[in-house]
Amino acid sequence: MAIVKLGRADYKAFFQHAKKAIDLNLGFFSGELLCNPIYSEVREDKRFQKILEQCNLTDESPKHAKNRKPSSSVTIQSDTSETLSVDPQDLCYIEASDNYCTVFWYESGILKNKILRLTLKSMQQQLSSFETIAQCHKSFIINLDQDLSMVGNAKGHFFESLHLPVRIPISRSKAEFFKKSIGLIER
Repeated sequence: MAIVKLGRADYKAFFQHAKKAIDLNLGFFSGELLCNPIYSEVREDKRFQKILEQCNLTDESPKHAKNRKPSSSVTIQSDTSETLSVDPQDLCYIEASDNYCTVFWYESGILKNKILRLTLKSMQQQLSSFETIAQCHKSFIINLDQDLSMVGNAKGHFFESLHLPVRIPISRSKAEFFKKSIGLIER
């Protein structure tokens, strides 16, 4: 409920619900806090800093690039005239639905997104020169150069991170590849 209130910019109710959640030991899913567009507005509030402290969270920007290199830029071309220029190191993940891809990337520590009209195959071809960006599922491409863990069992595997709002599915056929070749730690 606190996240809903935060999204509606009802800060008083947000802090009331947040306190109640902490008192009941429910805590927060930090990805929902960090990825909320209002986050940049409340992050300086002392009440918010106290919530982060009580939940053992920090207000640091996500460590999304393990070995940060000098900035570069890639321009993603859609099937229409739209483009998106982003540093490949800031790219988080891409989710496809039919002929549309939603690109998620970090900008000043905040997760942003944009919908582009193009297929996942076309997106993968445009990003093929970046070895840390890989297709992990029929509907997802992920940047492996971020703080990720792999969870799951025989029924399915997922990528997780404290800085992601969702769990990213991994195709069964690719799970072993990501376990062995990429060297991710499975929880």
